[in-house]
Amino acid sequence: LKEIGASVLRWPGGNFAGEYHWKDGLLERDIRAAQMSYRTVETHPHTHGFDFHEIAVDDFVALCREIGAQPYITINLAWDSPKEAAQFVEYCNGSETTEWGQKRAKRGNPEPYGVKYWSLGNEFGLGHMEGPNTPRAYSEKALLCAEQMKKVDPGLILFASGAYSPEHDSALWAAESLPMLAGKIDYISYHSYLPRVFQNGMDFVTDRGLRESYNRIVAAPKLTLEDLWKLRAMMDAKGEDAEKTAISFDEWNLFFAWYHKPCVIEGIYTALMLEMFIRHYEEINMPMAMYFEPVNEGAILVYPFTSELSANGQVFGLMKNHIGGTLIPAQSEDKELHCIASSHGERGILTLINASYDREIWFCLPEDVKVTDVKLLLSNSILHGSRFEAVSLPAGQVPQNIEPHSVMQIEYANL
Repeated sequence: LKEIGASVLRWPGGNFAGEYHWKDGLLERDIRAAQMSYRTVETHPHTHGFDFHEIAVDDFVALCREIGAQPYITINLAWDSPKEAAQFVEYCNGSETTEWGQKRAKRGNPEPYGVKYWSLGNEFGLGHMEGPNTPRAYSEKALLCAEQMKKVDPGLILFASGAYSPEHDSALWAAESLPMLAGKIDYISYHSYLPRVFQNGMDFVTDRGLRESYNRIVAAPKLTLEDLWKLRAMMDAKGEDAEKTAISFDEWNLFFAWYHKPCVIEGIYTALMLEMFIRHYEEINMPMAMYFEPVNEGAILVYPFTSELSANGQVFGLMKNHIGGTLIPAQSEDKELHCIASSHGERGILTLINASYDREIWFCLPEDVKVTDVKLLLSNSILHGSRFEAVSLPAGQVPQNIEPHSVMQIEYANL
């Protein structure tokens, strides 16, 4: 997680938030009640629908502190009352003099956790979560929770759930839920896995099918951007408070990443999604985005005695170098060569992504660019389980070409 540059961790989910009861985590591990999923296939298909609750909020915050990430907590809006939601906030953020802050202190954590990001449930309106699933019923419960939670800590940043993804009725939620919540929340939570890309199935067996599948996947970030602009327009049309409400892209990935080892195709998709976020997040008013989910379903492969980054994780590890920079205008005339540049004081970072299936692309840097470092992610295979070959080159050996389905990052001295 450190290596991929995770700056925010969202927990307990996702769908798991709908079966999680935070107070059970205050018990000793061996007597915590097992968590049973509402729909077995949604969260624990390999353990018969159960999670045995080894991880609680104290462990989660400790993990966030270990990797330098901000914690982002989702309440169980279906099961927990507004009072219990407020108690959760007090446990995390209250001083030792408060009832629940005292309980945290007795568990060895006297200093408040200072959790500022809180989501009012997960994916209501999609039908697979227990609880209030109509826009009005959800909003009424969310408002009650938000009111009680902010009494405990007025500085909370709140996120509202809802069916805002393009494959669901985002217009209904923008029309009926957002006006009720706008001004009381800071973000709406947006999720999309682009099932439209897979309507005709994916073929990773034949040469023609592999090429077509690859091209559909690398075109997906453009579709995502179109959907985000449509959502932003719907939100802006609902009044000044709705216009000020930001978007948090709380879940993005590809559906089939959950069912096989990630590969270089998904690595290129990840690079293009990150490029799109960097380039457009301010225009869309989308300051936050969460990759769902990194462990064994995308970025990090965990084995019994070791772990490694997938092709997606390798891309995250490279593109995290843009964090904290100022965007510099950069554009390629070749539509399959994507580039993003950022300034960081005395140095600049330029990332080039060749999204072509089989075409090598030539490029030329301006003569006055003083290169200090070159990193490459190269690939001979794009099939399931494939990873990039990571290559570092001396500053004086900048290639004049970039190979198909590969990523190059150039660090240079700002003049």
